[in-house]
Parts: sequence; structure tokens; C-alpha cells
Amino acid sequence: MDDRRAICISCAEIERRPDSHLLWDLLGRDIGESYLLYESDNFIVVPGADALVPGYTLIIPREHILSLGYLPDHLDTEFDTILTGVKAWLTAEFGAEAHVFEHGAKNFREKGGACADHAHTQVAPIGTTDTYLTALQRDFTTTETSTYLDAARDTVARGDGHPYLFTHSDTHGGAIAIATGAKSQYFRRLLAAQISKPDEWDGVLFPFLDNMRATIDAALTLPKYLEPATEGGSRNRR
Repeated sequence: MDDRRAICISCAEIERRPDSHLLWDLLGRDIGESYLLYESDNFIVVPGADALVPGYTLIIPREHILSLGYLPDHLDTEFDTILTGVKAWLTAEFGAEAHVFEHGAKNFREKGGACADHAHTQVAPIGTTDTYLTALQRDFTTTETSTYLDAARDTVARGDGHPYLFTHSDTHGGAIAIATGAKSQYFRRLLAAQISKPDEWDGVLFPFLDNMRATIDAALTLPKYLEPATEGGSRNRR
């Protein structure tokens, strides 16, 4: 096994390995595979192990890549279909518009605020606020975009390449920023402030276990938004 995969918490979740398996460490092995809210040929959907709000969800590629900017383009349709379904599920289940975030690493040193070395897209039901887009425009030079994956690839490949921050909501649209020097967990800091817990943004210290369990419980309704998300073998672990 590649050394990076061997110590990667996302790879442990994908491969059901008990070593480095953060969700099992936090919630206990008795949750079994229920943390796998959905699986497709090339992605898994899991509760965020730092769920500031119920429904805080991650879409993770099976391939060990640093950010979605490195996702092979033949997987775009599969990813887009899953993202659309997860957003619809979260909005319906939790009664708030879903927002999409990514801290996009260029490499292991220029991480764009990412707290893990395996790509993951964060999707959270947090309403129609423009906090995230406004903050991104305030703190960084941003470009409006409706093409998440293409914009991510362009940013990590442009010139010498750059880390990035991406946010999108259906109400306010999307934007990407070159994120050199971004604080760790930039978007989580904003979300923590939004829910009046500004000092509880660090997912290691504040995992919000009840919110993670609520996300797992809500996944009973997820299949109708995702079946079939892709050809050949898409499945829900519930």
C-alpha cells in the first residue's frame, strides 16, 4: 500500500480499515458501515467528522488526490450527479439551502486551508446567507464561476499553480479564490461564527458527535436523490 494511503483517514474509511479510521474512533465500531451514507464507483459520501451543523457532509473521491483540482475529468459527470443529489437531499431533509465548500490544496505545503491530505468537498445545509461569498471576496481575489471542477483545475495548474478556496450556493452562485496563506479550516471558522460558536471551529477539538449521528440517521432518505447516480454499481450502505 502507498504510504500516504496507509495513514490517510479518508482512505481508511473507503477501505474499512480500523487503523486511522476517524469516524469509528469518534462514534464507535458499532456504527458498522452506516457512516458510508452512499457509495458509487469512484466516490463515497460520509458525515463530516467535525459536523458543526446536522447534515454536514463530505463527498470524497476514492482516488487519493489532494483536491478536486486533480480529479480526472472523466469522473466529472459522476461527481456532479452526486453533488446535485446530496444538495437536494440536505435541503429537503434539514430545511435549509445547502452550500458547497472546498479548501483546495495544490501540494502538501500549499493547502488552501485544508486540514486533510485527501480531497473532500464539504456540503452543509446552512440557509441563504451570503456570508461565505462575501468573506471570500473580502479576503481574497476571487473569480465568479459556475464550473467548479474546471475552475479548480485551472487554479492548481495556472502558471506555477495555486491552492484555492471554492464556495457555491444556488442563491448566490459560486466563486473561486487563489488561497495562498489561507487560515486552516477557513470556511469552518465562518460557519462557527454563523452559528454563534466562533471558538469551536476546530474539528479535532469540537467534533459535534450528535450532529454526525443525526446526519447518519437522515441518510435513510438519501437513496431517492441518488439512485442511480452512476452506471454500474452505485449503492447505498443503509
